[in-house]
Amino acid sequence: MISRVISEGKFQAKMPAGKYKIAVNAQKSAGSRTQKGFDGKVEVLELKEEMIPERYNTKTELGAQINPGVNQLNLQLKSKTDKP
Repeated sequence: MISRVISEGKFQAKMPAGKYKIAVNAQKSAGSRTQKGFDGKVEVLELKEEMIPERYNTKTELGAQINPGVNQLNLQLKSKTDKP
């Protein structure tokens, strides 16, 4: 697995030629909760919520063939409200 951060809608990665599955993730804060840690002390955990539909990450429908040299990918992600 190769992970990269998308910044201003762009990312760069060096990888060997081949066929790849692509997963896109983005999380937002969904509050917090407290729990007792392994050491018995109370700790606060930040809860996260996935912002990207699962069809683009855990059940990805995205893929790409990477060829030797420079490749450019344009990922067209659609929200639930987008009409086909």
